[in-house]
Amino acid sequence: IACENPRAMLPKILAVFSQKDEKLSGVHPSAIVSPNAEISQDAYIGACAFVGDGCVIEAGSVIEPNATLLKNVRVGKNCLIHSGAVIGCDGFGFERTPGGLVKIPQVGGVVIGDDVEIGACTTIDRGTMNDTEISSGTKIDNHVQIGHNVKIGRNCIICSMSGIAGSSIIEDDVTISVQAGITDHVRIGRGVIIAGRTGVTNDIAAGS
Repeated sequence: IACENPRAMLPKILAVFSQKDEKLSGVHPSAIVSPNAEISQDAYIGACAFVGDGCVIEAGSVIEPNATLLKNVRVGKNCLIHSGAVIGCDGFGFERTPGGLVKIPQVGGVVIGDDVEIGACTTIDRGTMNDTEISSGTKIDNHVQIGHNVKIGRNCIICSMSGIAGSSIIEDDVTISVQAGITDHVRIGRGVIIAGRTGVTNDIAAGS
């Protein structure tokens, strides 16, 4: 097949040969879903998945087997949450006191836009008071850690074993390569490309 952009054409060609199942919808009998959760009739909750209080799953989204959405997690349309992902777990917040470390309660949630993919065994912490946010079109690989109150823009790519500490902001169209580490309270500008095993400790200007 002759074409000007083989990489763009490849997904279309492979889709012809892929053995896709029928579009999934409904809740598997072994899944545990809170009566306070809102699940679209066009969404699917897989075997042994857990969906907790206050969660919302919109149309076309698939929660694969053994994924966990703890509480107050909103998943937009046409998202894919892979097996073993844990979303809405406690943010890692402690305060040193004379009596030892005191845990800071985490009462926010997680908001996920449309067309987001979250890889297997990735963890996304809920916010301390506000929500952790993953914007539409972003794709997150397996084994990624996203801390509380992080804001991730649209159409970002975050590769395996990367970590983003609390309250950092990742603007649109950012690529974070494998095993990158980003400290807390930094801003990564639009279109930035972060190479593998980079350690980010300061803000990065857009386009870098």
